[in-house]
Amino acid sequence: MACYRLALEVHTREAAPLDWATTQNNLGDAYTNRAYGKCCVNVEAAMACYRHALSVHTRESAALDWAWTQNSMGDAYTHRTYGDRGANVEAAMACYRLALEVRTREAAALDWAWTQNSMGDAYTNRTSGDRGANFEAAMACYRLALEVLTREGTPLDWTST
Repeated sequence: MACYRLALEVHTREAAPLDWATTQNNLGDAYTNRAYGKCCVNVEAAMACYRHALSVHTRESAALDWAWTQNSMGDAYTHRTYGDRGANVEAAMACYRLALEVRTREAAALDWAWTQNSMGDAYTNRTSGDRGANFEAAMACYRLALEVLTREGTPLDWTST
């Protein structure tokens, strides 16, 4: 995280906007995975970094980077403890849906499968709607992911899914 902060001193939004946005996304991922400090504070910091990244990485200018950040934002909403749990899950699902518009099976199969897996997790944790329908939707997402995440090709991801 210290290295990303140092990089942001050089990769400023004005001097190198794409590098700045990528570094913001990487810093957000570091906050998401941070074991030190309060989880709730780290998640909020990660989300702020992702918002910064999304101010430059737009779908029009950097589609794959935009989708990566949308997926990361979805993951952050999944772990968020502030606010209403149900609203956070719905926000995560909205981010995953946006990511899946770019992270297609044809364009980025592994990324698509990982996002499908995350969407399945979100459906599993969803508090709105019919519980049975949510579980069916989760299983459909997991089945799609398993079309790419195979035992032979990606055994750890396959096992997790």
